[in-house]
Amino acid sequence: MGWIKINGKKIKVVIVEEEEGFDVSRYGESDLFKFIIKINSRLAPEAKIQTLLHEVIHFWNEDFALGLNADDQDSHDLIERLSSLFFIFCQENNVNLNPLLAAINENKKRKVNGKV
Repeated sequence: MGWIKINGKKIKVVIVEEEEGFDVSRYGESDLFKFIIKINSRLAPEAKIQTLLHEVIHFWNEDFALGLNADDQDSHDLIERLSSLFFIFCQENNVNLNPLLAAINENKKRKVNGKV
């Protein structure tokens, strides 16, 4: 599986399929207490990165009491806009996001090799 760090916490990043109990109408989801981010396997690579950034903001919101309520549509829309803006900023400034993509894809590689 892939791992990233958010505010000093080791977060597991998992690519999930519908048959694993994941609602594929969603792009991703976070479990802030189990330190897991799940990302829809059907997404294109760039969409996976954007989704990861979106889920990271959920962790920041929890850790820094940003006041964004994940259950409130307006707050969720703001999280979506912030993640998109951060992604665009990284692209415009040649920030290499490939390590994030590698973290996302690490789980997929191991799953294919049967080593999960």
